[in-house]
Amino acid sequence: MVTDRFNLVSEYEVIGQFHNLKQVGSVVDYVDKFEEMVIMVRRNCPHLPETYYISSFRSGLKDSIQYHLQCHRPTALSQAYWYAKRLEQASPAFKKYTSAIPPQKFQKTWNKEKDTTGPSIAELRAAGKCFKCREPWVPGHTKVCKGKQLYSVILVQNAEGQEEVAVVEDAEQSDDAEFHDAEAIPTLNISMHALTGIPSMASTFALKLRIGTSIAVALVDSGSDESFMNAKFAVNSNCKISQVSMAKVAAANGKEMISNTACLSCKYSIQGHEFISDFRLLEVKGYDVILGADWIYHHNPVGLDLKRREFPSPQTTLKLLHS
Repeated sequence: MVTDRFNLVSEYEVIGQFHNLKQVGSVVDYVDKFEEMVIMVRRNCPHLPETYYISSFRSGLKDSIQYHLQCHRPTALSQAYWYAKRLEQASPAFKKYTSAIPPQKFQKTWNKEKDTTGPSIAELRAAGKCFKCREPWVPGHTKVCKGKQLYSVILVQNAEGQEEVAVVEDAEQSDDAEFHDAEAIPTLNISMHALTGIPSMASTFALKLRIGTSIAVALVDSGSDESFMNAKFAVNSNCKISQVSMAKVAAANGKEMISNTACLSCKYSIQGHEFISDFRLLEVKGYDVILGADWIYHHNPVGLDLKRREFPSPQTTLKLLHS
């Protein structure tokens, strides 16, 4: 009963902070903060509809924007974000004032050393050298490479809501992370729904995961090649982080990100059933975990009953959340 009491207080505090969130700076800053709070609210109240978040987002905007946004009647968060940004650009709230003191002109200095283009990867490969430290490459070079990564630096949010830098020592280095000059960096795909946290009723649905003592809201998305975990959630949940082979992650809007850390053989449970998966770390928004096509393929054959909100597989039948 004590645990239930504290859980209720925590849930009320999260909802209270969410309702008190107001736009102070630009719309972009407000959207970033709003999406961080959405993650916390979805974790505690996963059944809230999309209209609730749209209404909360609109009420937190400045008066000069929210009243105009209400006239457009957005039906999705992504539309509300787009309209708010355009309305801010159409009627800027601040006027530009000219200063009596003339601005200082800084002359750019040309640095010959920085401007000099170094050897390309193809040239280093032909010479048999590591393109991280420029030393001769041999099997097992990763263990002595001067350019190898020993720590991962991730920006996380502390209990007071302030951002701070977390330096995470890589727990181990997987075999995939060993450096090979001849290998090109693979490119993985992630859907816009997974990247922005805006669900699509046609191709995505959500589940609740338990990782250790932490609860994660996961989006099951066939449009993402691999499974991902929010980097901040991984640090806050004390997940074991390892360095892995570098991969580019491309979204449908053309945005590219780099992923070179992961939680390998991560143990978690869904509705009492135990699972083990690998998760690449990425700055996804709206959800803590993205279960991609690799996760769906591993549990194949699977079915999907959106009317009954069920996800049947050979191992078990999971109940879906309203994403």
